[in-house]
Amino acid sequence: MWVFLGVGQVLNDSAPLRIPSEARHVIRPGELSVSTGPERICALLVISQPELRLSARSSISHSFMRQTYPNKRLLVVNATGQSLLEEPSPLVLEQMVDGAHVSVASLRNVALELGAADDWYCLWDADDYSRPDRLSWQMACRRDGYSCLLRSQFRFNFCRGSGRVVAHAAGIPATAIWPGNHGRFRVSGSQSVEDDLSFLRRHFGARIYSVANPPLMSVAFFHGLNVLSESLFMESMSGPEFAGRIELDAALVPEFQSVLAIYGLLSVIKTH
Repeated sequence: MWVFLGVGQVLNDSAPLRIPSEARHVIRPGELSVSTGPERICALLVISQPELRLSARSSISHSFMRQTYPNKRLLVVNATGQSLLEEPSPLVLEQMVDGAHVSVASLRNVALELGAADDWYCLWDADDYSRPDRLSWQMACRRDGYSCLLRSQFRFNFCRGSGRVVAHAAGIPATAIWPGNHGRFRVSGSQSVEDDLSFLRRHFGARIYSVANPPLMSVAFFHGLNVLSESLFMESMSGPEFAGRIELDAALVPEFQSVLAIYGLLSVIKTH
């Protein structure tokens, strides 16, 4: 049984996270002088776990294909042995690769090779959801030579039935967009040796900023096969004592329930 809590409610003497209306390093749409575009943005979707294939298809059809930004392309690198596409699309380029001894970073590097030097890029996880206006929101805030991150992301734990908004003034690295071909992710053999934040810092240094965004613009799911542990993924809402607790404004519950209806298949992946 999942209990939806309003943002103003308190459970177990722990106040739900409140997102400040203003925060340092936050830039809102319209505050930056940007090129008129529309420049193309390429989303990188890589997958090596067959268990996430159905989720990846949902991410393509219900998340990427519904993005309102007009000049977009999805670059898929698939190491599961079975195509994610039911039919060809001019918006999606899928490359099948050998799934033996591959890392997420090495697959992302293959995806980057499919793009062009003047494209913008973003990560598009197989088990995440993005609201239809997400790419339009971030591309409206783009700035040449800088990486733009969303400031918040809603995270839901299928293993506990719990969820909350995670917000950081510096931004959420997994939501980054960045300009041009700024190098590759570092790998060593079949192992990734840097995470999203390390990649961004190495290539952009201080040229990283965040933009404030609606709570459900980006939704990430914990299901047991994630790269991050439950404690790192859910941060302060990790552990059995949070089972069934969802911190979300009541007005957003219908929207979130519609997202769960699409990605509910991830609940069968539970490993603990």
